[in-house]
Amino acid sequence: MKLPTRFILMMVWLATVLAAFAIGRGLQLVVENHTITSKSIESSNVKKNDLSSEYGSVQLEITEDLLPKTQEDVNFYLEVESKESLEGAFLLPLTNPKRANIIKDLLVQMASDQPELALLEATKIASVRDQERAINSILQAWGATNPNAALSWADSHIDQIPKQVMNRKFMAIFRGYAQSDPTAAFAQAYGMKEATNVERRLKNNILSEVIEMQVRQGGLVLARATVESMQDGDTKNRLLTEMVDEWAEYDPTAAAKYVKSLGESATTWMKASLISEWAESDPISAADWLSNLDIEDPAFGRGTASIIREWSQYDLSASAEWLNTLPASPQLDRAVASYTFRAAQEDPANAMSWAESISNERMQGYLMERVAANWKDQDPSAFAVYLESSEFSDEIKERLENATYRDGPARHGPFR
Repeated sequence: MKLPTRFILMMVWLATVLAAFAIGRGLQLVVENHTITSKSIESSNVKKNDLSSEYGSVQLEITEDLLPKTQEDVNFYLEVESKESLEGAFLLPLTNPKRANIIKDLLVQMASDQPELALLEATKIASVRDQERAINSILQAWGATNPNAALSWADSHIDQIPKQVMNRKFMAIFRGYAQSDPTAAFAQAYGMKEATNVERRLKNNILSEVIEMQVRQGGLVLARATVESMQDGDTKNRLLTEMVDEWAEYDPTAAAKYVKSLGESATTWMKASLISEWAESDPISAADWLSNLDIEDPAFGRGTASIIREWSQYDLSASAEWLNTLPASPQLDRAVASYTFRAAQEDPANAMSWAESISNERMQGYLMERVAANWKDQDPSAFAVYLESSEFSDEIKERLENATYRDGPARHGPFR
């Protein structure tokens, strides 16, 4: 397929001001400077140009009288290029794995000055999933450049779109809004209605999104001041948890000191969120910090499960040794379950011992059957020896013998 003639003309004329041509795409043109001086026009005495893209190669002789002379001409050709590139993107085979992202990126580019047209073009996307992703990306871009207009558009369509889908669009707009002005975004979101559970949930989710974006962009100090100035309550605690979670991603030690400074005001979810995030990067340090918590603290059990879930991926032996140092408690059942799942494939004999130690009967039965299924597959002789030497009832032995990966606690009930 050949490129449109007007697009080629524009490409040749703008050759002196192009920063790059998106390689491998042939669909997206990046123009860094739209100011065309008389000098650049005079220097545009190119007679011939070879242009290659995903659509093939063309050769065209250009005469100076065909080149645009005014800024209005430049804008016209830019609009033509954008429109024709989008049409070309829609013509790409559906089997092209890059197609959806190419269309989405072009629509986001269009949204910088024509967001409503970009939204209209997005409705041409056949895939419901890809269409929503494109629309939400457009709304996020619009929220970053003109949030009031974007929110006005959302308000005018609120009765035409299902609530769940509409809520995701509000989230996208505020995500963009927070990128450009997090303080204003927070203030506007804080003033949203919360007369119903749905409205209250949306408002809280948007506030959390704004705080998350603010911390990610380096605005931790301002985000902290904003949240701490709020009236005590569930919303404040939720936002503090969100802030700590984002903070722990890049500086868990400082985030941990902050949580500790809150004393009894630090909620279970705040501590659990800190440990969960910390465990992803440094499970050993997270384990050291958790050891200072009271075992009766609900965050202790949740935190232990998070640490084991991450640590056991890399070191089954060390994570098991640490788990063994903790005092026995029903709160550790989830952590033991996490370890058992990991160990079942690597060391089913050891995993079975851990599964047997779980105090919750339903969870214990489910995990023992899972381990049994793995063990039979890997080493049926060793599993047979284990089963024969066990003191289980005939019923339990039969269940373990017949265990498959599809078996679960809801099907078999308590396991004693």
